[in-house]
Amino acid sequence: MLSSYCQPAGQIDLFSIAGPATTGTNVGGVSLGGAHGKPGARTQAASASGCSPPQRTPRPQRKQTLEAIAAGKLRLLYLSPETLLSPPVWERLLRPQVEINGLILDEAHCLVQWGDTFRPAYQRLGAVRPALLRHKPAGTKMAIAAFTATADGFTQNKIEKSLGLQEPERYLINPYRANLNLQVKTAWSPGCRRQLLSQFLEQQGPASGLIYGRSRRETEELADWLASQGYRTNAYHAGLGPEERRELENQWLSGELQFVVCTSAFGMGINKPDVRFVIHYHAPQLLSEYLQEVGRGGRDGQVSQALTLVAEPTGWLNPEDKQRDRFSEKNYKNSISKPRR
Repeated sequence: MLSSYCQPAGQIDLFSIAGPATTGTNVGGVSLGGAHGKPGARTQAASASGCSPPQRTPRPQRKQTLEAIAAGKLRLLYLSPETLLSPPVWERLLRPQVEINGLILDEAHCLVQWGDTFRPAYQRLGAVRPALLRHKPAGTKMAIAAFTATADGFTQNKIEKSLGLQEPERYLINPYRANLNLQVKTAWSPGCRRQLLSQFLEQQGPASGLIYGRSRRETEELADWLASQGYRTNAYHAGLGPEERRELENQWLSGELQFVVCTSAFGMGINKPDVRFVIHYHAPQLLSEYLQEVGRGGRDGQVSQALTLVAEPTGWLNPEDKQRDRFSEKNYKNSISKPRR
């Protein structure tokens, strides 16, 4: 999808940095489609010349945007890596007369996590800036900025290397948020895990929330069971079609669904301020995933509960987490030892 729009000042750093009143275009990339087509997304359209709402782009609007790129009329071009590298867009951006002030990448940790088999366009992003500069007038400068909420030292270094950054400035903030009440409870058996979940949900009343599971099958089974208990919920995962996912997002944002039982495919680019709880039915494999997902609670500044259910540590009574950990660790080691082409 292709969308261009301006961002009201002060909503997120990505756009407040891209927003000074200069000529030329800022090109921003967002993972998983980001705000495109998602009501309640953290990006909103501004009323300004050359800007268009972040929604599924109809053909006439797409044509209009492509013409605006060629004419240099856009302040901000907001697109996915795949769209950036598509021939109609790339050919226009390469034109020497099209002035590009900077490249902006949101959810930059995806440069490290994706690329081998899933969304391989991410592996090509490091070549974008040098390729553009080769087609611009001599002496052209093009700033580059990358943003993420979850990048440890290893990920930061990988981002630098992937984008070819030379001694970049790093701006780091503490992810601690006092309004998130983090809890961990031990599930001594699969039945105990469901019991703990039920007790926790009863305490939350009708509040809005999210429940994260590890697999498509788990989210579907858990959503079916919770629906049979009278909860307004449904499963969300990457196996659903785009329209079905969008409908579920809208239902959750509007309050038609109290909570969604989802995999990590849900949440990126969506902003619902009044999320009062986030449950991890099983602990995520990476601390960065945990920070991303619990961070979707309490964005209005009010208290939000974050519960993680873990199996007893020996694995004798409840081997679920041990088995998943061994499987995930094996896949992770295989992925990092696999040479990149």
